[in-house]
Amino acid sequence: MTSTFSSRPLVRRSSEELGIPTAALLALADRLAEDGLDPHALLVARRGEVAFETAWAPYRQDRPALVYSASKTFTSLAIGFLADEGRVSLDAAAADLLAVVPPTGAPVITVRHLLTMNTGHTSAQIDALGEDPRELLHVTPEREPGTHFAYSSPATHALSAIVTALTGEALTAYLRPRLLDPLGIGERWMRSRGGVEHGASGYHLTVADL
Repeated sequence: MTSTFSSRPLVRRSSEELGIPTAALLALADRLAEDGLDPHALLVARRGEVAFETAWAPYRQDRPALVYSASKTFTSLAIGFLADEGRVSLDAAAADLLAVVPPTGAPVITVRHLLTMNTGHTSAQIDALGEDPRELLHVTPEREPGTHFAYSSPATHALSAIVTALTGEALTAYLRPRLLDPLGIGERWMRSRGGVEHGASGYHLTVADL
């Protein structure tokens, strides 16, 4: 497909040129390390131009690293592309899309519920789930979907499974012409879990990618 947007390379200038005292940025970097926050890398930009960047060993600016739940952003964008292309409705039943037979009498969990982490499952239920992205739909939620937010990596992982079920492609392959190539994000590693790219916490990217 033809992209409707493109990116330009990140422009780097001295922090002083961008109106930020270098001493303040160095103090920020020192503070992050001293406070025991385990920083991996830091990039500070102003008006779209990079003023400061650093990384803490063993991490490097140019080496892709696991970005944990930032992966969820890319998975959600894939669902947005599918919706724009008319290939999925946000109100479609997730169980139908993944060919899952939910428990008898269980409420319908939609794509929208997965996106908003409002499946009705409690945190305890979510913690007990396994690696299969479809397992979430085999467990009757304790609350009515749409009424109870609980942070849910399984919900986002199920979205990755939906992308693959609808397109026949892995999440990142589907995103390649639509998002990754236009943004200039090269080949990166995405961890697989349960046979599906782990859209909740599996993407390895550089700071500049983000």
